[in-house]
Amino acid sequence: SKVIVMTRGSVEAEVGTRFGPDAQAVRTHPDLFEILPGGVSKGSGVARLCEILELDPARVLAVGDQENDVPTFG
Repeated sequence: SKVIVMTRGSVEAEVGTRFGPDAQAVRTHPDLFEILPGGVSKGSGVARLCEILELDPARVLAVGDQENDVPTFG
């Protein structure tokens, strides 16, 4: 599950203070933040999908244009 927050302000520090490592905030658009469970990202989702489909992650292409896409490249 995730929560989407519409704001131009920053919420990363508040999410970190309130939830610690159990949650993370990632800006996905100039007006939007996604708040996700700690350790969950597009990268972890792609890694899990590779496990399920028995794919070598080195053979997967990732494309993205926002901060929340960065973990898919690791």
